[in-house]
Amino acid sequence: MKTPEQKRLYMKKWWEKNGERIKRQQKLDRKKNPEKWRAVYQSRKKYFQEWFKKKYKDPEWRKKRFACAVKWGRENKNPEKTKHYTLKSRYNITLEEHTAMWNAQKGKCAICGKNSPRMGLDHDHATGKAREILCHFCNVGLGFFKDRPELLKRAISYLAKHAKRAKDGSNRNSCQRKAS
Repeated sequence: MKTPEQKRLYMKKWWEKNGERIKRQQKLDRKKNPEKWRAVYQSRKKYFQEWFKKKYKDPEWRKKRFACAVKWGRENKNPEKTKHYTLKSRYNITLEEHTAMWNAQKGKCAICGKNSPRMGLDHDHATGKAREILCHFCNVGLGFFKDRPELLKRAISYLAKHAKRAKDGSNRNSCQRKAS
């Protein structure tokens, strides 16, 4: 009888030997039977969602999970490495490319031109490609407009219309009391 360690080592060697072949077979099978694989994916997804819901209700499990996350955060305090990983995984750019972008913009927002303590990298939500560095408010504003230029144009015309009314004095709010 094999020990768990021996089984693990055996399976590791087996996978090293056969893993690529199995992956190729699965890829072909997914192309031939997409409905079957979609059903498999959905059942696995549902299983893990249910498992997580069950586990998350357990306060001991949540406490352990939180403690592990805190411990990992303390042991792996390297903000530069974390930033590099985040930039590479989210936007597919390196820290050096980000720094070059920052220097080219002189640390200022590409829209409002202000230097803010909360600067972020704007990206195209459709492609995930990084665009430029924006302050938090400009970045969130673009996000609320869902990167749709036609909505931004309508917002600009709306603001222009109301700015003109304010200059003319015709922008009287019905809630304001009239001077008698």
